[in-house]
Amino acid sequence: MKKFSLLILSVLLLSCSSDEDVEPFKGTFSGYYSGDDTGTWEMDIIYENGEGSGTINGTFKSNNGGNKAFSASVSPSGRIVGSFVDENKSTIYDTNLSGEIDKSYKNAVSGTWYNNVNGVSNGKWIGERN
Repeated sequence: MKKFSLLILSVLLLSCSSDEDVEPFKGTFSGYYSGDDTGTWEMDIIYENGEGSGTINGTFKSNNGGNKAFSASVSPSGRIVGSFVDENKSTIYDTNLSGEIDKSYKNAVSGTWYNNVNGVSNGKWIGERN
């Protein structure tokens, strides 16, 4: 009986001891970007249906005027991959946005951007969780 009680207690403890954060990067991040264009950016990371990856929607706001919307995903490890999108949220061909959220410091994020729509422009972006 003692062994059976220990077995039940062990199973209960193991099944309840998960401290894993299933939405580790959820929230709003913002920062600045530089390169062939400069400005600020903001993005929101959301998680749906208990999935391990998050969805990102954001905007680059150019110092020269105009906004560029983007859509991306973030993996459970913090890797970001996406592209710029039009007003219908359709991917704009030959654009790219990639980066990573620092796994040891979940508030820092950085990456690169590329836009070849009206001539090649590219650069870097950096920011943090608000």
